[in-house]
Amino acid sequence: QGIKSGIYTLLLQKKEETALSFVTNVPGSKIVNSAQASDLPVSPKMSIIYCASFLMAFIIGFLFVTMKESFGGNIMFQKDIEQLTTLPVIGEITDDKTKKNVVIGNNQRTLIAEQFRRLRTTLNHQTKDAHQKRIMVTSAISGEGKSFVATNLSLSLALGGKKVALLDFDLNKPSLSAKLDMEEGVGITEVLKGEATLEDVLRPVVLNENLYFISAGSLPENPSELMMSDRVQELLDKLDANFDYIVMDVAPVGPVSDAYILSPYCDTTLYIVRHGYTPKLFVERIDENNKLNNLTNAAIVFNGVSQRGVGGKGYGYGYGYVYGNSTYNKKLN
Repeated sequence: QGIKSGIYTLLLQKKEETALSFVTNVPGSKIVNSAQASDLPVSPKMSIIYCASFLMAFIIGFLFVTMKESFGGNIMFQKDIEQLTTLPVIGEITDDKTKKNVVIGNNQRTLIAEQFRRLRTTLNHQTKDAHQKRIMVTSAISGEGKSFVATNLSLSLALGGKKVALLDFDLNKPSLSAKLDMEEGVGITEVLKGEATLEDVLRPVVLNENLYFISAGSLPENPSELMMSDRVQELLDKLDANFDYIVMDVAPVGPVSDAYILSPYCDTTLYIVRHGYTPKLFVERIDENNKLNNLTNAAIVFNGVSQRGVGGKGYGYGYGYVYGNSTYNKKLN
């Protein structure tokens, strides 16, 4: 019995060992589906990375430009002008990429040509004298485009059938002769000195039969004192008898005082402010300076305004169409 019990125990032990050997040979994993590969990596997603990069670059650029425009020292928006001075903004002139001196003509229907036509219409509300209108064009500093505005505004008035005399009263740095492609010759300096008459200096402009021009002439040593002569009034009175408009291009008010000397002779003053160029400090001082040296019936023309919008078709800076702006209409009325 003991021998049988021992043999039975041995057989059970062998059975268990055999079962364990079968268990260790069975694999512990099973392939459900075979693996599949692609040409592009699953991660990272390059399209998402590119989109995020472009978006971040756009946001950073937008913030940079906005901060530069908002905190810069130059005029960038029409609202900047309205916050710094009480003078109305009666016109916007876009930046002319062609850099032409004359941008208006009989067959020109460009945006900038229409803006000068609109400025011509607005002057009818701005000027008080319905018969003889003397318009002085000045600015704060050199380079703001006052001569450009004076030239094209004069031509716009002449295209409207009015007889116009364009006078280069900038006796410090005249530039109208070059813009009109005319010789300097004798001009206002010689008339004020008594060395020439109006007939000697008045010349027709080939651009339009209604437009006449008087150059600055030779550069005097004392232009401000020369403009205090009684001959200025005599010259303008003679022009009044033969012309509907007299447009005077005068030196900037920042470096010299010529504009303040001639202002009493004028009916309207157009003060040119250039986008991204005119310092805010000069615009801020306009009202303060006018209390001491008044510019007659002054208004601002915003020049060199860059176009905004998709494809550059947006009109102007600021917050709206300037001529439909309620603030402008309120000031004009």
